[in-house]
Amino acid sequence: MPPGISTSGRSNRSLHECSRHRLRRAVEFRKYPFVCIPIFPINLHDNVKAGRVLMALLQRSGYSLTQIALHWVVALIIIVQIIFHEGMVAAWRAFRRNETVDSTTALMAQAHVWFGVAVGVFALWRLWLRFTRGAPQAPANEPAALRFTAGATHVLLYLLMLAMPLTGVVAWFGGINDAGEVHEILRIPLIALVLLHVGGALAHRFYFKSGVMERMVRPERA
Repeated sequence: MPPGISTSGRSNRSLHECSRHRLRRAVEFRKYPFVCIPIFPINLHDNVKAGRVLMALLQRSGYSLTQIALHWVVALIIIVQIIFHEGMVAAWRAFRRNETVDSTTALMAQAHVWFGVAVGVFALWRLWLRFTRGAPQAPANEPAALRFTAGATHVLLYLLMLAMPLTGVVAWFGGINDAGEVHEILRIPLIALVLLHVGGALAHRFYFKSGVMERMVRPERA
């Protein structure tokens, strides 16, 4: 880690202030709405130096307002999708039999489809922010087994947030029954992972008292 860069006991603002001049010389950042993209120099030595500074800056203590908003919007959409799942099932069965459905069921089916597409888009956006802005590290007092479980849960949730919209779109617009079957099967592990994710968050809040839940409520100061 370059001299003058330390993440222990320092705020994110202090970290940015003490490394601003060094970072400006090592790597150029191009700012776009909601994201800051690093443009690395060609020189190998400068690349190594820029990489070290960038890694230090990505040791975040919290999430941005955009990351928090996306988390809760996606969570709300997934809950709505699970609760009103039967409307889509009825529409899908009618679709396969070339039957018509009432206007309410048709509206629920269309909402299910486009909400699903939104989940996929927001999941990609969240991944982009995670790789470009960074994310906070796991709490120091978190047991290794729980840390592994949390990491695996996050990875699988992201995979399902991409796989379910994809299979749903292929089934609905492409009329491919197998994709619809896969989409329905993936619903069960999605519900299980959501419950596991919520359980882990509650464990951090009431047992470990690590402040993990607070990260998704209060954004990190810039």
